[in-house]
Amino acid sequence: MQKRKSASNGGEQFWTRPTERHSLPLAKGMSVLHPERAVLVFDGMAKDVGALCYMRRQGSVVPRNRRARQAREVDPGSLDLTRTRLIGRFIEFVSSLLLDGGFTNSTVHGWVGLWINLMDWADESGHSDILSGGDATYVGFRAYVDYLRHRLDTNQITQRTAASRQFANLRLMERFTGLHDIHRGVRLIDIARPGDARTVPPSECDLGRLEGLCDAIFHGHTDLVLTQREFPYRMAVPKSLDWKRDYVWLFPLRAWSVSVGRIENRATRGSTYAAYDFENGRLATIQEIRTQFNSLSKADTAIRHARNRLAEANRNARHPERLAAAMRAHHAFVVLFLGQTGMNASVAFALAWGAEYKVGASQQGFREIKWRAGGKMVSVVIRNKFLPLFVKFIEIRSYLLNGREAATLFFNLGYENRSAPKPMTVKALGSFYASLQRLGPNIPLIRNRKLRAAKQDYHVRNDDFPVAATIMGHSEETSRRHYTAGSKSAHHEEISTFLTRIEESALIKRIVLQADEAVDGGTQGPLGTCAAFRSPHAISEDVPVAPDCGRQEGCLFCDKHRVHADAPDIRKLVSCAFVVQQATYLPGAEAYFEPVLRRIASLLDEVKEFDGMASIVARIENEVEEYGQLDAYWAEKWALLNELEVIV
Repeated sequence: MQKRKSASNGGEQFWTRPTERHSLPLAKGMSVLHPERAVLVFDGMAKDVGALCYMRRQGSVVPRNRRARQAREVDPGSLDLTRTRLIGRFIEFVSSLLLDGGFTNSTVHGWVGLWINLMDWADESGHSDILSGGDATYVGFRAYVDYLRHRLDTNQITQRTAASRQFANLRLMERFTGLHDIHRGVRLIDIARPGDARTVPPSECDLGRLEGLCDAIFHGHTDLVLTQREFPYRMAVPKSLDWKRDYVWLFPLRAWSVSVGRIENRATRGSTYAAYDFENGRLATIQEIRTQFNSLSKADTAIRHARNRLAEANRNARHPERLAAAMRAHHAFVVLFLGQTGMNASVAFALAWGAEYKVGASQQGFREIKWRAGGKMVSVVIRNKFLPLFVKFIEIRSYLLNGREAATLFFNLGYENRSAPKPMTVKALGSFYASLQRLGPNIPLIRNRKLRAAKQDYHVRNDDFPVAATIMGHSEETSRRHYTAGSKSAHHEEISTFLTRIEESALIKRIVLQADEAVDGGTQGPLGTCAAFRSPHAISEDVPVAPDCGRQEGCLFCDKHRVHADAPDIRKLVSCAFVVQQATYLPGAEAYFEPVLRRIASLLDEVKEFDGMASIVARIENEVEEYGQLDAYWAEKWALLNELEVIV
């Protein structure tokens, strides 16, 4: 080992150590002989887990690049044999997630990173045996959640980050230790408050402009390549881009085209592409470009070189710029595919591919494409009109591979398309998006999550939640929780209708009253006052929870429910929300109780409209959530649920 003093660790001395890179997943039955040397590699992305075998190690490492990280330095005298055996087990566990768990490389790579962070925290905070599987695991996890909550409260991390790390490490700890109640008695951090985590779909206008341009690039570039059209090549572009013309000219250049706005400023751009007339689709004349060169001879040389380049690109069916055009068509199809299927990018990029595929019969405008790869059947569901694009994509895919094999449906060919095919990456998709913006800064760049939200929004509005969830490949709960924000244009219509209905209801009955306003014949309850007990009636049509005097949550949607703008009723509402939030961890509870939480939030917003009440609501929320000062009724509910170990 080579010694190196690290100034960033209080003067401690660390040494480099021998490392061994292990590509995951491991072969069945295989184990790692020296866990303390192990650097795990997930499709080129590395994680140094072997350093965790040393109880004193370098605190942080600056990455050389995104794909490979330098191994952490350690104090060799701190090697712990118990920890080494544990890391050996963990490596086998991680490999099993890939082999048997059905998870992707990128997903497990991210989990291992979170797990390394957990172990770094555990060793620094006195919980080194957090994965022992005994009491230390329960104590350690509780302390870890407290640590995340402290970072959240001091604004070091967001609520979503804290909750995501908490739940990811909880799931890993459960799988690794075999314990399934590690969270018992722990007040978990909510993934997000109601509404915080929903992804708003892009506007129909933005989505149409992006997909229209990608469709034009896909068809234009595949025609250019597969039918060996000549440069300069005129490619149609959608009128929705609001350019002065509905086409651009393609040349065999890295800057393959120029938008209309940049054409108009061409004279000030220098001489790099001066010989190419992007406006008229031809080479320039000497007279047109003479002012951009020091002499006529240099202008003539530029035109001659451009003419030779055109001739070579038109003569060679596999010219580098034709390959580049084919790869742009590939990437444009990826964007269309993600929008069409609603897949996560990581899932789409990991789709294995086989030589032959079958197209299922049309069912309600959709078709299923199936193929066998790696001994398993793989399938995707697309709309009928998308099938010709898929067939065309397979042709351009074959052109790019030129007889080579690619294990995945989508792939990269590296710098200047010279490398062996490797699975597609988000970084490559980002580079394609950047090339689109060079065509025009007004082109919307809609990332994968928003494409999924748009797909979800379409099916929710045209089908229903079960159909949408099935097509999207996730649960109805996930559909409702993350992907049902609705597009802005749809919101205008929905909100208008909703407000009209609420206003009509408000004209008849007022729910929130002044603190001193009496309710004749009213009955006090756990959520306020009932104006006519045993006479429930919904505040409007299609309420999410039917009014029922036997269920407290039904009161919230009853036109007999009254709330006073005072501290007691505020505490009742906040306490109810607190207890409900803790119980939503139960299977199916979140989908049922989410409307309840939203209704409570709406009522509290109305209370805040009264003079001086906003600060009182904030104070009571803090007292309930941080110090457990619940309303008496809800405190009993809370205690009972704790006793039954229902609260997590």
